[in-house]
Amino acid sequence: MKERTERAPDLSPEAFLARDRALYERLPEVFLAGAHLPVLYRLAHPKRPLREMEAFRMVRDHPELPLSTETVLRLYRAMTAGTALAGAGFRTGDCIIESADYLYIPTPAARTEAAMEALCEKYGFLNDGRPENLDDIFRFLLELICIHPMEDGNGRLSVFLVQLLLRKAGFRCAPFLPYDCLQNGMYRGVYQKHIVRASGMFCGQKELEYGPFVLFVKDLLADAYGLLRAAAEGGQFL
Repeated sequence: MKERTERAPDLSPEAFLARDRALYERLPEVFLAGAHLPVLYRLAHPKRPLREMEAFRMVRDHPELPLSTETVLRLYRAMTAGTALAGAGFRTGDCIIESADYLYIPTPAARTEAAMEALCEKYGFLNDGRPENLDDIFRFLLELICIHPMEDGNGRLSVFLVQLLLRKAGFRCAPFLPYDCLQNGMYRGVYQKHIVRASGMFCGQKELEYGPFVLFVKDLLADAYGLLRAAAEGGQFL
């Protein structure tokens, strides 16, 4: 389990924004082009590569995209173009998500599209792009993951949506962060356990407990900034 320490970074929106502004001014052009990301995507998703760079460019170049079901589908279809998932919409079959020590039953397929529409409407205020809504971005993330709207690639989709919302909120480094490699790679098991802790074994089992989950993913965000800074200064990601 990833634990906080006495030297844990400040996770306030103001601290993240200051960190972001200082780092963005020092990012080499190669990072702004996303040249560091393909290898990180492969590390996080070795079994099923998708067209993550297409979604990356959409987030980088179009922060004006609103949080809506149309944007969710647009990002997903960019990411899955040319694959077996090309042209897919919201999940049409019920599923169980499980691993060796993790089991979760998301929203039933018959309610998925309506749940996504309600989610985007509930968090529509994130389109205002205020840094102080940082915690709300990660509350949105938790609810999105509990719905599990797509047949596959939900982890990657969730990262791109979070990066889009962070970008809209003024965090200019968001598209370039190795956040996916942390959430869906290095800390995948811990991340999944936090979802069950927050929501129970199935969607709607209990009222969501946002606090520990939000703290955990903000710690991941701080780690992602630290890794990007180290790499930009000539170090290594992993």
